[in-house]
This record gives sequence, structure tokens and C-alpha cells, in this order.
Amino acid sequence: MPRKTYLQSHLDYLADRLTRLFENKELIKGLKWIYEPPVLRFYEETLVDQGGWGWKLLQVYRRDLGNV
Repeated sequence: MPRKTYLQSHLDYLADRLTRLFENKELIKGLKWIYEPPVLRFYEETLVDQGGWGWKLLQVYRRDLGNV
């Protein structure tokens, strides 16, 4: 990790997000490809969450953090 690119606040934010995801891991079910181009599929793909877990996770965040 380039030390001149990221600040401590960036790493703190990343640690907080990963912790919150881990605490709510039972909500996260996976992603499904709905479009992938023939070249550079990881740069221009379109994914959708399976079972609508993105909205459920958003509701948990809003409950915990307020409507930020």
C-alpha cells in the first residue's frame, strides 16, 4: 500500500466499513452478473445483489448511523 497516497483516516474508514460488513455478514448473499462486456469485464460489468440484501444492509446502516 503506497504510504503517500492513503492517510490514517482512509485506513480507519476502511476498517470501520469492513467491521460493519462482518457484523452483518448474514445479510450478504452474493452478486449476480447481468452484463459483462467481451473485453475488460471487471471494469464495465453490471452486477445486482441476490435477494435484495443491499437494501436490507442500507436499512441497518440507517438504523445505526441515522440518515447521513
